[in-house]
Amino acid sequence: MLTACSAQLMVPTTMQRVLEELERSTGLVATVILGGPEPQCGGKIIVMSFHSGQNELGHKFSEAYDGWSEKVLAPFTDYLGRVFSMFSFWNVLGTILTSIQLKMSANPAPCLALALQHFSLE
Repeated sequence: MLTACSAQLMVPTTMQRVLEELERSTGLVATVILGGPEPQCGGKIIVMSFHSGQNELGHKFSEAYDGWSEKVLAPFTDYLGRVFSMFSFWNVLGTILTSIQLKMSANPAPCLALALQHFSLE
């Protein structure tokens, strides 16, 4: 079974092959953007994009579209930050609640307040 790290290393080659085959078999071109935590960088959010097809100048979409970085990658990267920050928040909260052995009692609020002290909620 592949680890997330090993699988991520295979994404560029695999995705490019898939897009080339789709273009060859269907005549369609595509752009795919992937992103998320990268294990080799300590969970830092990374973004990868893959393209098939070229315009008359030989440019792929990311090269041909003048606003690629600002209008496509930047909002997608912001979105990823929001997706994975909430994912991390709930995973860490679950770990904290388990570690303090929160019991469902008449008033669990003090335990929950203690757990939430570990987070800076803005």
